[in-house]
Amino acid sequence: MRRGRLKFQGRHYSVKAFISLVAGAVALLAYIVLALVSRGYGGTAPFAVGVVGVFMAILSITGFILGALSLRERDIFYGIGIAGIVTSGISMVIYLVSYILGLAQA
Repeated sequence: MRRGRLKFQGRHYSVKAFISLVAGAVALLAYIVLALVSRGYGGTAPFAVGVVGVFMAILSITGFILGALSLRERDIFYGIGIAGIVTSGISMVIYLVSYILGLAQA
């Protein structure tokens, strides 16, 4: 075994993984806020609430993709990338289910 091939030090945190985690967390928090705003309007929130929801769904998809890309990097800590994938994935599913239920009621 060659000595130069093993690298025990020098790992770093991936920027893509951090962005993925933040995107998933922001999308989840925004969903909670949007749900509370919609509840305050009795389920008939203004159009802007729906637009923000669509942007947050796109943000969660972007976070999921960035988290998956961060896992392909070498010599990084993978925990944040996995957490980003989980939070973004959960928010994607929540937004998808919400939109399907909303279309079913329309």
